[in-house]
This record gives sequence, C-alpha cells and structure tokens, in this order.
Amino acid sequence: MQKIAERIELLNKAMIEAVAIREKVQQEYSTSSTVHYSNPITGNTYQGRIIGSTENFVIQANDNRTDSVVLHERKVVSGLEKVQQNERAEIKYPYQYVGIVRDSSAMQLQKQHQLQKQERSYGRGR
Repeated sequence: MQKIAERIELLNKAMIEAVAIREKVQQEYSTSSTVHYSNPITGNTYQGRIIGSTENFVIQANDNRTDSVVLHERKVVSGLEKVQQNERAEIKYPYQYVGIVRDSSAMQLQKQHQLQKQERSYGRGR
C-alpha cells in the first residue's frame, strides 16, 4: 500500500511539473500553434534563451529551430547557477547525461577571441 501511495505522489508531482512547463512555453510562444519539445542529445550543443525552469528541468528556447524548446534535466547539467531566466546560454553535452553551461558573457568572450585570431591570421597572409 505504501508503494502505491508513493507512486501516486510521484505521478502527481510529475503532472504538476508538466503543467508548469507547458504554461512557461505557452507564455513564450503565445502566437505559435505548435511548439516542439526535445531532449538533449549527446554530442550536441544548444544555444538560446532560458525561458523558464521547474524543480527538475530548465527550459531553453532553441536558436537552431523556431518554435522549439529543449528540456534540460537539472541533475545532469553543471553550471546552471551561471544563468538566470531570460539570459542566453549555451549548454553542451559532450558525454551522455553530462550537460555543461556557458553563459552569454563566456560566449561573447569566445567570439571576440575567434575574431582576434582571424584578424591576426589575415594580417600574416598579406
């Protein structure tokens, strides 16, 4: 009997969280008829704005696909404290069940470094 009660409680929590996720996504994509949900895939990197979070998930708009969000499990993502809601972030999955966050300032620094490197190599080619 105890196990059934525990399962019902877990199911209720999951349903509440699913409703919270749906509400956050609907707020973001109110004009869209269909929003695609995806889970992260090992080897991929996801860039976009953090549009919400729940107890177990972080919801990220996917820059690579309009009307698409990625659901990141909090327990497998390192560095979530670096980003706030509505901030841009990059979440990379180099290994299965391992997500690593880079915030927008780190992304901007890398972009500047790449531009400087290109400028130096361009100057040598002349």
